[in-house]
Amino acid sequence: MNRLACRLSVFAGLTLMLGTVAHADYEVSPRSGGLHGITVQPGDSFVLDLVLTTDASDQLDGATFTVRFSEPGLRYDGYAWGAPFVPGFDNSNPKNGFPVTLGVSTYVAGSFDPGEVDVYFDAFSSTPFSTGTLLSLFLTVPEAYGSNFIVIDVVPDGFFLGAQDIPTTSGQFVLNIVPEPTSILLTLLGCAGIMSRRQRRVKPGV
Repeated sequence: MNRLACRLSVFAGLTLMLGTVAHADYEVSPRSGGLHGITVQPGDSFVLDLVLTTDASDQLDGATFTVRFSEPGLRYDGYAWGAPFVPGFDNSNPKNGFPVTLGVSTYVAGSFDPGEVDVYFDAFSSTPFSTGTLLSLFLTVPEAYGSNFIVIDVVPDGFFLGAQDIPTTSGQFVLNIVPEPTSILLTLLGCAGIMSRRQRRVKPGV
């Protein structure tokens, strides 16, 4: 192989290598206490952290997304951005007036689907952010909330570093809501009492 052909071969190899290097995506995962799902009882409060991970040295300085809930009814007590987004530009909706009960009317303007139960977040900072807790939501299960499970996920609209849009995917969080054992026991005792009274009212035929 002559010198020119060798140089062309090396150049082609380098071009192929550089062309196949993919930009590593971000993943934003809803977690509570580091877990992707928890079991709670009516009346319990919990913190939902949105954790950013990547397998590369990605950074961002802006994030726009919604947090979506499969069911309405949780009490939304507020939120807190992770550093360095505090202090910084914050155009989230709702931004104040807490607590609010989550429903289809919690965030409507610009919602991806007006019928969804979601809240909107939009912030940027002059200092880039890499990985860790991007945002924390403070939530409470109302006392009157019955047995149910709620799936919570993130719908990315844009994760940016300057003008560069960084591809971002979302994990899911499952909230399992169960009545406390005392409530279950009282319900069973109440049903037993009703059945007992019904049986006493039934008299055998003479």
